[in-house]
Amino acid sequence: MADALPEIQGLDVKTAVARLDGNLNFYMRLLEMFADRQRDTAQVLKKALSGNDLKLAARIIHTCRGVAGNIGAVRLEKAALELENALKLNGGEDALNKTCLYFCDELERVIETLRNSLSPGDTRHSDGSAIDRGKVAEALAGLKRLLLDNDGRGEEYLEEHSDSLADFPDDSLRKLRSSVKSFDYKSAVEIIGMLEGSLSGNEQ
Repeated sequence: MADALPEIQGLDVKTAVARLDGNLNFYMRLLEMFADRQRDTAQVLKKALSGNDLKLAARIIHTCRGVAGNIGAVRLEKAALELENALKLNGGEDALNKTCLYFCDELERVIETLRNSLSPGDTRHSDGSAIDRGKVAEALAGLKRLLLDNDGRGEEYLEEHSDSLADFPDDSLRKLRSSVKSFDYKSAVEIIGMLEGSLSGNEQ
């Protein structure tokens, strides 16, 4: 790997970057998005639990667990799993509140660590230009619409928007192109969903 891996307290950076085919730039983008989009998660979660909206609470926790795993936040991922289990087991309000407090504390710790570790310019293309998240999301949404409509122009569309998607892991893009080319639209839509998830970790 050409670029040295950053050392970020509490994160298994090496394993997380390896899962992204060594794409350090994409990993740094995930970190910035996590810090930005998860900043209100604890507050929203507590509100959902106080309102007895367990379905929303479960979705919030599950989403956070997934993105925590993506960035190598092992302790936070474990805390989210414990909270998910506590919610399912319904072991009492005191037990749930205790587990929730631990999860929220760990989430805030990770976010604070990232805020102190990341520079404002970390989210960049390989040429140093800023990444337009809206443009990337729009490209993914457009491709998904074509595939869901069984529109044969998916492969052409993917090539036309290849620049917008260039910072995603090479393996994911290969699988996406292969699925579209072989008309396996179901798999292609699933891959798009995964890529969209990396852009919108805290959209409820």
